[in-house]
Amino acid sequence: KLRPKNKSMKENLMKSHYDKFRKWLLQLHAGFNVLLYGVGSKKKLVHWFASEWLTEGPILVINGYFPALCVKRVLDCITKQIMLAHTKVFNSMLEQVEYIRKFLPSWAPTVYVLVHNIDGPAIRSEDSQTVLAKLASIPQIRMVATIDHILAPVLWSADHIANFNWLAQHTPTFDMYSNELQYTSSVLGGEKEDRARGISYVLQSLTPNHHEILMVLGKEQTSASPQGIDFHSYLGMCQEGMLVSTEVDMRNHLNEMKDHHLVET
Repeated sequence: KLRPKNKSMKENLMKSHYDKFRKWLLQLHAGFNVLLYGVGSKKKLVHWFASEWLTEGPILVINGYFPALCVKRVLDCITKQIMLAHTKVFNSMLEQVEYIRKFLPSWAPTVYVLVHNIDGPAIRSEDSQTVLAKLASIPQIRMVATIDHILAPVLWSADHIANFNWLAQHTPTFDMYSNELQYTSSVLGGEKEDRARGISYVLQSLTPNHHEILMVLGKEQTSASPQGIDFHSYLGMCQEGMLVSTEVDMRNHLNEMKDHHLVET
């Protein structure tokens, strides 16, 4: 394990960034979103800022470096846990964003979205960036994000930039990328190994109910139907085991598992 170098200098650098926290908060309240860039991991810095200054509303944390991250889960957190729209079904993520824009109350506390590595591989696609940009443009939502790739701004079109409405802050920390690098591929690893590791991370984050629903499908496929089963048969098995109560619940669970590439339909 590498020992941290120049510890006192890094601590002084972090303290100098602390002096900017009030300005960042004012920028967020003025309708901008804050983008941090510079050498070194900025995860500790973002959490320090959030814990001391973003105290008047809910906070959602997105780890963009996580290989199995799905933006859909972030939207679900807002619609289900904050807006309490548990039974609402959406045809696309953009439809879900527009629902949030339309029905998130103007009097509700600001929702703060912290994105560690918004340029991370799992959310680097144009679709993911479009969803995040539209989410950041909602007046009741403010975003604080970090980038580390030198070409990160190339990800964004003019529309993305307009929606993100960034105020960029140079915040080098020279801190080690311990969290960000824990999911990087081994030099000896291939695509299959990466996919297996990604699925393993997803399975660890699933609820027990998701596990049981997936187990039903796995047992059925291995014992009787390697080609899969039809939806209503699968629904009946899960209802029999008291894992879901309605077709809507079942479709919501399936959509989440599809987003994480655990099942195919």
